[in-house]
Parts: sequence; C-alpha cells; structure tokens
Amino acid sequence: MKKILVLLVVLLLESQSVVFGQSAYQLVRVAKRAKFKPVSTGKITGHVQAPLASASLAQYISSLRKPTSLRTYTQNRTFANKLGTVTVPEIHIELSFPAPILRSPSTLWGSYHYLRVLTSLSRERGAVHPKYIPLWKSIFYVGGYNGVHHIVNKSTLKEIYATMKREAMEKGQPWTIRLDELQRNAPGSLHPFHGRPEFSVLFHNIDRQLALYQQGGIRAIIIDYFDALDAFHKMYPNEAPFIPPHVRQNTLLEAKLWSETFHLKWE
Repeated sequence: MKKILVLLVVLLLESQSVVFGQSAYQLVRVAKRAKFKPVSTGKITGHVQAPLASASLAQYISSLRKPTSLRTYTQNRTFANKLGTVTVPEIHIELSFPAPILRSPSTLWGSYHYLRVLTSLSRERGAVHPKYIPLWKSIFYVGGYNGVHHIVNKSTLKEIYATMKREAMEKGQPWTIRLDELQRNAPGSLHPFHGRPEFSVLFHNIDRQLALYQQGGIRAIIIDYFDALDAFHKMYPNEAPFIPPHVRQNTLLEAKLWSETFHLKWE
C-alpha cells in the first residue's frame, strides 16, 4: 500500500503527537528546543485504508481507540502492471485520540508497526506509568530488540506471499500486494522472551504456522498463539504475562481486517 507518512520532527502546540497510517507508523517528537510536555497532553492520529467491502469492520476497529475526532471517506485505488489493471474501492478513516499512559505491555494490541510506535513512545520521559517501568525495562534488556513480535512470523508470511503471487501469475491476474506492507501491517504482540530457547517454539515455528494456515487460515494461527501464551503463563506465572481477553479479541478483529485487505485466507 502507498506510504502515507514520512518521518517528521515538528513542534505542534508544544505537545507530543504520534502519527500512524495503515502502512506507515511514525513517532513525531517535539523539537529539541521545546519544553517536553506530559504524554497525556499529546495525541495519536491515524489514517486507515481498507477495502470498501470491509468498511463496517474498519469503522468498528477504529471506534475501539475511542477517537476524539474521526473523518471517513471513500476513494478508488488503481493497481496496474503488465498483467493488467485493477481498481479497488477503499474506505479511508482519519482519526485521532489521546496518547495513552503506557501500563503493562501485555495489555496492548495492534499491528506490528503500531506497537513499535508505542515502544518508541515508552522511552520518552513520563510515557510509562511508574508501576510498570520494570516491565518495559525487561523488554529493552535484549540489545537491538524492542519487544515487538509478528504473531504470524515474517518467514511464514514470506512463504504465504510467495505462494499467493505464484498462483496469481499462473492465472494471469494482476498482483497488488507488497511483502513489506503485508509484514508491516501484520498483527503484533509485545513479549519479554526474545532469545530464550524455552520459548522458541512459540516464535520460530514456520512449519506449524503454515500447517495451521492451510487448515484454518490466519484465525487459526492467532488463536494458537494466544493459547500458547496462556499455557506459558500457567507454567511460568512469574515470567509469562497474563493476556487479558480484550487483547485476544481485538487482535482477532484487526487480523481479520488485515486478512481482507491483503487477500489472505481468514479461516
């Protein structure tokens, strides 16, 4: 999908904003000369694109963020390559909502790129509730890693993408999907277990995920992931976090919209 935003560093009413779009999430910080304001005075703004056929789902998911402003419109998008031209009616949703005070990472849900924005935000002074600072620090202890994980592994998505593209070319159909956009918008999860072998079965399991995809689509992979997290929590209650039901439910909803947008098998 077309990139909506590029990284900007601006001063906006001396408050902090986080800007994201369906294909590009960026943290926009205040200018260095500006006095830093509490995160609660900032906002998150977004621009969501989805097929018009998925308008109801896109609008419902947007409402879950409790936006303080929202604008919706439709627009046709045309894809063209040597195999032909495809026009896709789309819904666009522009919204904004207050930037959250971050608490337990296990309570957050959203796409991989959106969660990366929140982990960047968590490094800002005042962004994390004092009670939860140790949890966020445990995520950052692993060098070069920010705690965000693709629920559907990048390697799994690469294989699914290659199969879909090959089948489309064999049928002579125009190809409208980019791998980087597919992966960027994939459902994400925050966890503190990167690099730990006892948890590798959950995060490095392409064969299992491909089998689940064939049997029950993306939905089966998402459910399997959260079932595994629940099992780990029972085995390691002091290390593996409890995942609230709303995280599973909302992740499934957003994953369904993502599947419809990128023509993935849902179930």
